[in-house]
Amino acid sequence: MRRVAEAGRLLGPVLGCWLLTACVGGTDSEGRTDSSIVDDTGAAPEPWTVLGERLAGAMLSVAGANPSDLWLVGADPGDGPLVYHHDGSAWTLLDTATLGDLWWVWPGPSATWAAGAQGRILRLDADGEVEETVLDEAVTLFGIWGTAEDRIWAVGGDTNRASHGARAWSWDGEDWTPIDLPDGVLEQLALYKVWGRSADDVHVVGTGGAAMHGDGETWSRVETPTSNNLFTVHGDDDEIWAVGGAQSGAILRWQDGTWVDESPDFAPPFNGVYARQGCDPVAVGTQGGSVWWRRGDTWTADPRPRATPYDLHAAWLDDTCHAVTVGGAISAYPMDRGVVAWGGDPEVLPPLPER
Repeated sequence: MRRVAEAGRLLGPVLGCWLLTACVGGTDSEGRTDSSIVDDTGAAPEPWTVLGERLAGAMLSVAGANPSDLWLVGADPGDGPLVYHHDGSAWTLLDTATLGDLWWVWPGPSATWAAGAQGRILRLDADGEVEETVLDEAVTLFGIWGTAEDRIWAVGGDTNRASHGARAWSWDGEDWTPIDLPDGVLEQLALYKVWGRSADDVHVVGTGGAAMHGDGETWSRVETPTSNNLFTVHGDDDEIWAVGGAQSGAILRWQDGTWVDESPDFAPPFNGVYARQGCDPVAVGTQGGSVWWRRGDTWTADPRPRATPYDLHAAWLDDTCHAVTVGGAISAYPMDRGVVAWGGDPEVLPPLPER
């Protein structure tokens, strides 16, 4: 893998602040620092720092342990997927020497894993080497997640089919093995995301409101209160969320083994959700980069006027509850005009280098 560009820390003016949402300098009533919304004094929120806009490819996923080890992956503008890594001082734009969109990224204990088009899975090790595996060229892998280097799951679908396109695999450290999907999930077009608290508590969501749960031994279908697509599932030690929608947004909460509808009124469809212990969970989606936060028992739209014409696909929170949001023109191919915005200190994350 070749490192083709770098951007160091910049101390000059930020590149722009036109994305929806906020970062505040206070704490909420529970003592949590939150970059999301107006603080309890009613002070106006500070703007986001736009780290990159109108990038050659849409950005589709963001993940990492902290801002010193943060990964972004996205669409392929024609010469390979966009892959960025921040090491605490600079962004590096990586050349994976592969082709095809990358839809999701999971930083494992000793390597980073990404999944995407044509059934491709990339393993990026600590030395910068890339190992590519193709599970099924007819399948787009939309999600990947694991608990260890030998306990990883990848999900997706053959979207050229009218139904029965959903696919899932598990990795045991040596082989990728297809998962036998339960009835009610098998018939779906695609599975979009996988996430869990442990290897024996894994959730998957997909088209038509499909959801399933793995207990380490078997996979079972779980009923949901929606027939609309569910695009992302994520949680923390206390709560688990699934989001999606069609004409309006859907937010589901996992409660006592059941998905409960918690969709806010008049919300747009959601593409991504992220939860971190001690932070308010964040959901992002369509209609000009919508961002919603859950404070207490209520999901609330970020108060800033919307300024981006592009959709957001994923979000991530650091340990101070500041968010990175990513997206772009993702509703049609080619997916381009990528955007990345950061809600924290602009000196922590510098602007992205361009290819």
